Amino acid sequence: SSSSGGAKDKALKKQWTGLTGHQSNVKFMYYFMPILKGYRRMQLKVRRMRKRGEKKKDPEKFTREKQTMLDAQHATAAPMIKRLLEEMGGLYNKAAQDLVTRGMVVPPQWVEELKDCFEDMPKRGWPEMKKAIDKGLAEEPQAPRAGTSNAIDTHFLNVKPEPLAAASIGQVHTGVLRGGNEQVIVKVLYPEIRHYMAADLANLKQAVTLVSNLLSMAMKDT
Repeated sequence: SSSSGGAKDKALKKQWTGLTGHQSNVKFMYYFMPILKGYRRMQLKVRRMRKRGEKKKDPEKFTREKQTMLDAQHATAAPMIKRLLEEMGGLYNKAAQDLVTRGMVVPPQWVEELKDCFEDMPKRGWPEMKKAIDKGLAEEPQAPRAGTSNAIDTHFLNVKPEPLAAASIGQVHTGVLRGGNEQVIVKVLYPEIRHYMAADLANLKQAVTLVSNLLSMAMKDT
């Protein structure tokens, strides 16, 4: 049922919180395998059509039916691709934004599904972002300013808690520097992005290979 499915998803999300390194690949494959199975089923249907001699009997009809099946499978897979990228987050969302610009590479059904979903990312709270800024600035060589309690106060007169914008890997705030009252833009990476970047890049490379193979499989005249 939908309620049991929702409970299962919540349990998995809780279990996956804080995954590191190659473990995130398990999460990726959980969402990717149903997509792969859908295309595989379509491929087997086309193969059965060929074995029945439908291609030799009427090549044009065979091609039309195959394309109709492929378009339908792309449409079915599109929201699943969207969910996969949303659940993985971070650099995967950046990859999704890139996919949208490559209409000649990925199916148009995928592009249509993804084109608006990463434009207005949710903004994160100031306590989390303040901690990230402070941690980054603490590594700077500048000595703490007398009377300040953290690295932000050493470098800034103020940083506005409300972000100008949020993206898939970070968000943007405005601030005023000490020693000149210069207003600046403060770009902040989300804390987990730097921690998982190397692993996510490696997994993304594998993901690109899997998706490329998936689309190649779907197009093969098996």
